[in-house]
Amino acid sequence: MLAFQVQFKPGAPIYEQVVFAVKKAVVSGQLRTGDRFPSIRTISQELRINPNTAHKAVSALVGQGLLEVQPG
Repeated sequence: MLAFQVQFKPGAPIYEQVVFAVKKAVVSGQLRTGDRFPSIRTISQELRINPNTAHKAVSALVGQGLLEVQPG
């Protein structure tokens, strides 16, 4: 189960909607510093989106400094 919920709406790119949902979860306190973030595979399976779309969302979050990727 994901720590954030996405309500997909037509018109906006899916990855942007995922990024918005994660930002909303951070602001609301559902996601905190140090929490494990789900893998790209988990995100794509839970939200039923293409893994490339999930990767694009995670890359955007890393680029914005909201996520830190650690190997392993």
